[in-house]
Amino acid sequence: MCVEVIFFPSGLQRKIKGNQESINEIYLPNLWILATSASEKLINSFCFQLDRENWVKGVYISPVGWKTNLIAINQLPIIPETLWLRILGKGKTQKNMTKQPHDQFAKQYLKELLSPFGEVEISREVTGEVRQIDIYFSPVSKPPNSDLNLGVLGKILWSDCLIEPFRNQPTLNEVRSCALKLFSVQSELQREAKRNKTSINEIYLPKLWILATSASDNLINSFGFKLDLENWISGVYISPAGWKTNLIAINQLPVTPETLWLRILGKGKTQESAILELIDLSPENPLRNLALEQVSIWKTNLEIKQDLTNEERELIMNLSPAYLKWREDVRQEGRQEGRQEERKIVLENLLKTRFSSLDQELLEVVESLLNLSADEYAQILIQLLNLSREEILELIKNESSKQNN
Repeated sequence: MCVEVIFFPSGLQRKIKGNQESINEIYLPNLWILATSASEKLINSFCFQLDRENWVKGVYISPVGWKTNLIAINQLPIIPETLWLRILGKGKTQKNMTKQPHDQFAKQYLKELLSPFGEVEISREVTGEVRQIDIYFSPVSKPPNSDLNLGVLGKILWSDCLIEPFRNQPTLNEVRSCALKLFSVQSELQREAKRNKTSINEIYLPKLWILATSASDNLINSFGFKLDLENWISGVYISPAGWKTNLIAINQLPVTPETLWLRILGKGKTQESAILELIDLSPENPLRNLALEQVSIWKTNLEIKQDLTNEERELIMNLSPAYLKWREDVRQEGRQEGRQEERKIVLENLLKTRFSSLDQELLEVVESLLNLSADEYAQILIQLLNLSREEILELIKNESSKQNN
């Protein structure tokens, strides 16, 4: 990956070179795209706007966060100040000039939630300078069963996407770093298609979703993010289509079941409330158990850290109810498995003593009795001592019919 032209004013070059301090936003470089022409669709897709107070016609400025601007050379006015740009034009724009002599962001919890829906890659490297994508998701061709409902989080999984979660509000530069990962992946896919002598439709290129615990008006406006309440709920911000980058402000999401899986990634009261909702879900919900386990692992990892910050101590308190519920479930599951194993041994020995051996039908009888209540199990056990084989099979058949009805 290479840059066509990179320019540093001498003062800035000295400021950056060997400087160990962070760089102020205003000193970060801008990208200028010099296009011989630019259609309205291209301009609107990236929310480029004319700024006639500071620039001439043909110079289009993006929302400030992107630090990306475009010059449509064929739209420049024919004045001496635009000469050196118009030389780079095309057709008549260039022809009239040639009389003058001139001439290349951002785990275990989500992986567990998203895996049923498709292929998840964590810490995927992209070409160029080594960067890692937190989550790269590709949906499976056949959706999973409807019991696995991720709500709003599931809605962003309709197509390939990069997911970058932030514990704190991202800076402008962090958003751009995430976008750079997206553009690198898109370039990879386009180069592969070119090698295979095919092309990729714009709609199949992956999108970037930034999951931020919060997002200020300044951050949202800097990238031209907008609410789209016809298609999304409040808290979900969509960028101009060309950027293929969207942001979810988790603290702005409505408190509904559809946002639960995102709010668990929130902060403070947002996360605390989501944890309590998670605990209240039915134990039969498979996503509940996955999430409880991951939250518990997170809490355990935090507790073994030294020199905890106040924020980390508060986080441990918020995660504790989920950890306690998960531990209780694990113990209950262990006791249940122990009871079932004990019953299985008793039943197999009883039936083997009565009928010499266990065929498939008798093994199925054993399996069908493992989950009975204590009273039902005791009553059935007494009957097994006296009934014939045929009567036992008929009894189990009748019991199964009652349970199904």
